[in-house]
Amino acid sequence: MDTVPNFLEDEEFDEVPTRSAQSSADTAPVFGEPGFGKGRSNPRKGSPRARVTERDIPIVYFLGHFVGADVEACSLLNTAKTTSFGNTQIGGGLTSISTTQNRLDKLRTLAVVDRYRHPVSGTYSYGLTAAGFAAAREYGLDMEHGRSLNGIAVSRLPHYRAIALVAAKFASPAGYFRKAGIEPVPLEKLVSENRMRAAYEPVREEMKQRKTEGKTHSFGEWRDTTLTKALDEVRAGTLPASELIDAYPSLLTLGVKQGDGVRAKPVHQPDLVVNLDAARQSQGDKIGWANSVLVEVERSIKDRAEYTRILATFAYELKQPNVVRRVFYFTTSSQVEKILRDIDAAEGFGLFEKGKLTIIRLTGRDNQPVANKRRVITGGN
Repeated sequence: MDTVPNFLEDEEFDEVPTRSAQSSADTAPVFGEPGFGKGRSNPRKGSPRARVTERDIPIVYFLGHFVGADVEACSLLNTAKTTSFGNTQIGGGLTSISTTQNRLDKLRTLAVVDRYRHPVSGTYSYGLTAAGFAAAREYGLDMEHGRSLNGIAVSRLPHYRAIALVAAKFASPAGYFRKAGIEPVPLEKLVSENRMRAAYEPVREEMKQRKTEGKTHSFGEWRDTTLTKALDEVRAGTLPASELIDAYPSLLTLGVKQGDGVRAKPVHQPDLVVNLDAARQSQGDKIGWANSVLVEVERSIKDRAEYTRILATFAYELKQPNVVRRVFYFTTSSQVEKILRDIDAAEGFGLFEKGKLTIIRLTGRDNQPVANKRRVITGGN
């Protein structure tokens, strides 16, 4: 009998969690309230008019959904204001790193944003405080599936930071993926890992209950049945094809019913999904294929058997692309592409040949490759 692994446990309890400032920020006076900055050296209260503005909102929303992002990722979300200098227009490109850092510092002063310094790389990861989530809701943003820094395992932060960088590049007005036919994506169309897990969790609990009752408890079987139901609703005209994954986000977690000869995984959680189905249509029984992209971000090399299971899962899913159409696999290692291409050819999946799987080197703002930092920082703040 197949089992459904609880991949949440590995993340939540594998080591000491981060200790961010959010717990104290939840009770301490925030900017503008009596007692703000008391007991802190150089609290930098700033102007009494300082507040969360519309220019801040993309970063606020992004940090709520892609916790662990660094200043580089946040700098990709806005363009600099255009100003006139004589007959010359200055600005209009991406907001600079320094300007973005100033914005994050202001948001920290307002107790809207929190940060954590990784003990090895020295990189700061950012997230929202309770006040930050409240500010986002004041602007009418959906933060139901957001997440703060508190409680995240330190070992996971580099991975989350890499996912956030990729997500920011999909949303960036710089259009990093235009050559792949993808224009800048609205932030709300980036489906975070946390959003997918929230949709999957009730199903996982249902499968556990069915197992205790001696009933069929295969997530893959449940998913196939749910997808059939969703497609029937599209054919009946009660669900627009463009809204299928909005209505059924649990389908974004992949899984295949286990049995003899099945190499695909019973449950596979993507790192990110880019929802590109706005133009997806249907006519009667004919439903257009999905356009959305499933994203994986790989910072370390897995064993060959695990890669085989992952590619088998993709091959099963993309045979009829009703949920996602292709996979972008971001990696910091050239070895990963070699391994995946070798497995794809050996197993006859044909993912590369059919353009269903693309390997992309993880790069930063300047399109230079991102390297894993292994240096140790001592001293300083």
